[in-house]
Amino acid sequence: MNTYITRELGLYGLDHLDAAILAALSNNSTLLMIGPHGSAKTLLAEKVSEIVHLDFRHYNTSLLNYDDLAGYPVPDNENKTLDFIQTPGTIWGAEFILLDEISRARPEIQNKVFPIVYEHKIQGIKLESLKHCWAAMNPPSDTEDDFEPLYSGSWSLDMALADRFQFILEVPGYSHLSQKAKRQILLGNDVKRKGMDLLTLTQTVNEFISSIPKNEQTWIAEYLINMNPLLEKAGLTISGRRARYLFENILSLYSAEIILGQNPVLEETALRTLQFSLPHSAAGKPIDKSKVLLAHKKSVELTKLDINSPKAQINRLTDPIQKVEKALQLGVNKTELTKLIADSFASLNLLERYCWIDHLFPRLIQGDVKVSASVLEQIGEIQSNIVKGAHEDFSASISNGTTRWKVWQRLNDGISKTDLKDSDQLITHIAISRALFFIEEENIELDNVHRVSADIEERIKTCN
Repeated sequence: MNTYITRELGLYGLDHLDAAILAALSNNSTLLMIGPHGSAKTLLAEKVSEIVHLDFRHYNTSLLNYDDLAGYPVPDNENKTLDFIQTPGTIWGAEFILLDEISRARPEIQNKVFPIVYEHKIQGIKLESLKHCWAAMNPPSDTEDDFEPLYSGSWSLDMALADRFQFILEVPGYSHLSQKAKRQILLGNDVKRKGMDLLTLTQTVNEFISSIPKNEQTWIAEYLINMNPLLEKAGLTISGRRARYLFENILSLYSAEIILGQNPVLEETALRTLQFSLPHSAAGKPIDKSKVLLAHKKSVELTKLDINSPKAQINRLTDPIQKVEKALQLGVNKTELTKLIADSFASLNLLERYCWIDHLFPRLIQGDVKVSASVLEQIGEIQSNIVKGAHEDFSASISNGTTRWKVWQRLNDGISKTDLKDSDQLITHIAISRALFFIEEENIELDNVHRVSADIEERIKTCN
């Protein structure tokens, strides 16, 4: 039998957020609500704090002065330290706070509330009583989406601040609710409340988290390791902190769903956790849910692999060049190696391709390394150009004083200072520079060839 939280608080259409709310309460997670005006964000925080019997403070961050939080500083009797004259609204002694309209706060106020959100500290002093720090905002108007902003005063949060919120919940507006939920909101009394012991529920969730089997925790860790490069590919890079938050959130959300009687499947909970935990939307970067879903499905598929299998080892890497290097080390089959090389080739710019092919080509033409003819032809064309750059004479009409003329002068100067005693590497770099300049007609400096080649060589060496 299901247990409900929001509807028991007299809030309707938010059942899908119940487990996330319970999970956040259970491990005292910071929580950010994003939703349109009138979507009951503030009311939800007020009612939750009331039912868990905690001293609540509501701050409209858009109007906030720092003295409203800390009180008014005055020197002590010996003029050695500062004391704070407190008011009923100051944060000292608060157990549950809501930083409302946080996206409308002045930058200096956002910087001031940063340590409150992340460390539960103000002026470097620990807020010993504070258990729950929630915040609320309207959707930011300065997103990457090309549409007329609805909330012109609501700005995206600094990514560092957004990343400090462990849960990020999208609260639906009235127009997005079901007919039943709208009816319940209007009538207000068609659901008979039974009462709810939320404190007992949070305690039960914590007890359940500690009992989750080791193999399920290992699955979650591997799932997130596989997920990381997939999120990066989708343009949703996450920090190490967020990776840890995701691990904790899957455990707590899974436990909360079980305690609420929702009969969850761990893989499906992992997807819901992603939807409740990525901070990018608060920082003005819309999240493409279809891409997240595809990344989730791929990560689930990869997590079924033996963690020591070649495919699993390769997929743990994010650098496309290192993926190819690992594939060569492990001796993967022709199909896999071809795909990895093609993907890496497509991800590199022209200079990077030349420098990489210089390292890669000799290895592809020796031993048992096999790739498709089309990829080998693509790579071979660049290698052929490098050989031409080393041995052919080129002629071109270059106008004096142009950018191209200046690049050629510097390249020619570099060539003139070399002789047969110089390293093969330097001679190869000159060949690449000449090929890029004359065959590709790119104005690329010799120093850039040195730099990019050294970077690629280091990436290959550090692949493990």
